[in-house]
Amino acid sequence: MRLVIAGGVGESGRNCFLVERERDSFLVDCGRMTGKKHPYPDLTPEQICRVRYVFLTHSHTDHTGALPWLYENGFSGEVIASRQTFSQLKEKPQRQIMLENFSHPDIRVEWGRSGHCAGSVWYRFEIAGKTLLFSGDYTESGYVYQCDPIRRQKAHIAVLDSAYGSDERDFESTCGQIEEILRICAEERRSVVLPVPQYGRGLDLCLAASRVCPKTPIFADEQFLVQKMIQQQNEQWIRPEAMRELSRLRIQMIADRMLPYGIYFLCDSQLYRRSSLNVVYRIVARKGLVLLTGRVDAKSGSDQLLREGKARLYRWSVHCTDREREKIEGQNDFRCVIPYHTAEHPVIQKSLEL
Repeated sequence: MRLVIAGGVGESGRNCFLVERERDSFLVDCGRMTGKKHPYPDLTPEQICRVRYVFLTHSHTDHTGALPWLYENGFSGEVIASRQTFSQLKEKPQRQIMLENFSHPDIRVEWGRSGHCAGSVWYRFEIAGKTLLFSGDYTESGYVYQCDPIRRQKAHIAVLDSAYGSDERDFESTCGQIEEILRICAEERRSVVLPVPQYGRGLDLCLAASRVCPKTPIFADEQFLVQKMIQQQNEQWIRPEAMRELSRLRIQMIADRMLPYGIYFLCDSQLYRRSSLNVVYRIVARKGLVLLTGRVDAKSGSDQLLREGKARLYRWSVHCTDREREKIEGQNDFRCVIPYHTAEHPVIQKSLEL
């Protein structure tokens, strides 16, 4: 048995790991890297045809976006993910198994919530006495999403989120910086626009905004409001205290003609939609501020705003730094650790024997 790194190590995107066994293989994630010359995992047609299962850690494109490509290249197996993750995928897998229902005589799977978004998980696989752990995108520090901390685990190989690399700023300092900006804008009565992904840090930011600017009106597009309604009823994935706050939080729908003073949430993190850009430019024209809080795709609307000097980029932490990853290592027993989701740690070996 061996682990093949098909993407996600030494880069940020197309996260994909192949576990090859004598009779068949399985993948952990199958992501696409937006805006790159080689966006798909480094897998041969022969390798793809031997894949029986694809285990998804969560729904984001850099972990699931290559699934259609996988089918086009011969995959005919089954996809395993949490019920929440399946509900978030735009293109549904042809054959799917709910993670909660998966069982296999030769593959023992343990999983826990990873704190990144609703439905996101980490995995530990035990196969013929060998163990592998994949953290997925992982954080223990968010305001909204539940995390089952990785503790006292043993693994021959652990693939751990280290997206923020050598940046030593923790959740409190990076997210506190954004909260301070929101507080200052509230004092100056300047509107703020926060483009966020459909699933993930948007609800964290919304709770933060309501806490530091309790008198500032909050507005959102329809997608954001729908997700808030769904998630505030989802006890499995949402922290109890966040559930209570979300249920009390009043958010108004963005009106096309009127954009009064307030904090605006758009479920369009890269600002590809014309309607989102229309809202952004109208608020900027009134001296409002655009805050980007995650990765920015080249040639996206968010990238354009940055280049025009009309947006600021700050990090709302939803991954691990090297220091946080090393702390996780110290709380577990891992023989070999592979940091992933960052260009700071290049690929040393593309395949490792177990």
